[in-house]
Amino acid sequence: MNRASDAAPATGAPHLPDWRALLDASPIASLIFTPDLVLLHCNAAHSRASGVSCDALRGRAMFDVFPKNPDAEGPDTEETIRASVRRAIETSAPDEPPIQKHDLPRADGSFEPRYWRIIHTPVIADGQVAAIRQDSWDVTAAILDAERQQTLQRVAGTLAGIAFWELDPAADRILHSPEFDLLFGFAPAEGSDATRPFSTYAERIHTEDREIIETAIAALLAEGPGAVRQLEYRVIRSDGAIRHALLRGETVRARGGRLVLTGITLDITDLVAKEARLATLLEEKEALLGEVNHRVKNSLQLVSAILSMEARHAAPSEAARLRSAAGRVQSVAAVHASLYQGQTVGRIEIAAHLETFCQRLAASLGAADRGISLVVEAAPAQLSASKAIPLSLIVNELVTNAFKHAAFEPEARAPVVAVRLSPGAQGGWVLTVSDSGTSSGTDRPPQASVSDASADPQDGTAGGLGSKLIDALVRQIGGTIEQGRDDGWTTRISFEDLEAEAGPSAS
Repeated sequence: MNRASDAAPATGAPHLPDWRALLDASPIASLIFTPDLVLLHCNAAHSRASGVSCDALRGRAMFDVFPKNPDAEGPDTEETIRASVRRAIETSAPDEPPIQKHDLPRADGSFEPRYWRIIHTPVIADGQVAAIRQDSWDVTAAILDAERQQTLQRVAGTLAGIAFWELDPAADRILHSPEFDLLFGFAPAEGSDATRPFSTYAERIHTEDREIIETAIAALLAEGPGAVRQLEYRVIRSDGAIRHALLRGETVRARGGRLVLTGITLDITDLVAKEARLATLLEEKEALLGEVNHRVKNSLQLVSAILSMEARHAAPSEAARLRSAAGRVQSVAAVHASLYQGQTVGRIEIAAHLETFCQRLAASLGAADRGISLVVEAAPAQLSASKAIPLSLIVNELVTNAFKHAAFEPEARAPVVAVRLSPGAQGGWVLTVSDSGTSSGTDRPPQASVSDASADPQDGTAGGLGSKLIDALVRQIGGTIEQGRDDGWTTRISFEDLEAEAGPSAS
């Protein structure tokens, strides 16, 4: 409260300038007027904010100098100002009305939008209100920024179903956008009730999820400002419909120092339903692929059996070729068997496949009777069928070739054929098939390479059909081949990553 006084300053006190100079020194825009709104004085800050000098307004009615924008909508500023002045006079205390939108006139007759925070303070002289001091703060930028944020929230809420909210757990109160009510199944009219208790909404949270929400709220409050949580929960509407929601909330400090939670909630019901449909379709697809692999395996095994039967009645040279063909068909059938039996339909855990594949191959080649050990070492990785088939055929050819042509000397060293698949030193993968024999054999080409895409796998220079087939298969997987003596006979095939997913197979 301001009181006018002409009392002389105390002896020794510094001389103070008059009230006009003190008012001009203030950075707050101030206006002095009579109780009936006749303007008396303004300070420099007010002149800068309004564009009107003190001399131009002195003695004039407030709303003659600052007329209302005829195109403006909303509450009547003049009535609001008069009501605030009356309260200040009646209470002899400052009064602050709601923020006012009162546009300023331009020289061309148009108006510039402005928002003001205003406080009216009575100036009392001789026990009566002699004048009113109006202090004003231009809050236009803050209001327009807030309106833009509200617009963005409204657009986001409308297009994406995002609900914005602020929860005061201590007061059991939640302020929110209309989308929050829609999520919980309340009528739109109920969404305008800003004092609706949060407990009203909590009652519609699925009973299995309420503890999750309560725990998250407690953790956010305990951790203080900046704490963040994201979680999913379910809402059961009054009609029994279940909605799925994704919540992201953060702790902030509100006025008075109390902690509140602010955040967004997204209705993800449609997304959850789509994921469920996709999961069902994936299960059906995997079942179908499994059945296809099973039938392909059976068909290939039938072809292999027919070739083997034909071999029994064929001449020795033809029988050998028929048995080789049956073994190659059986190799492809083994891949489809692994596809059918595996837990990841469409992909093979190559380490387990090679172990099983080589065990069967060793048995068919009479490894036990001949005292030959077939060792398999393979790094865990998953391959698609299109890559596993040529790799299996390569192993079949190389192992069969080793069993047929390696000159093992059991007295000197144990007969061993080893199959290894490992990551390459420079990336990619390396398949190595080696034996402990002492002879290169008749169907073992000297060191060769098929990295050149122009090479012809059918030119016959590599030796027999097995070598030609290996060259073609290596070319198919984009690899290179090296063969030669290395404490026995070794074939090393290097190739790029065959769409492999390194690591243990998925369980």
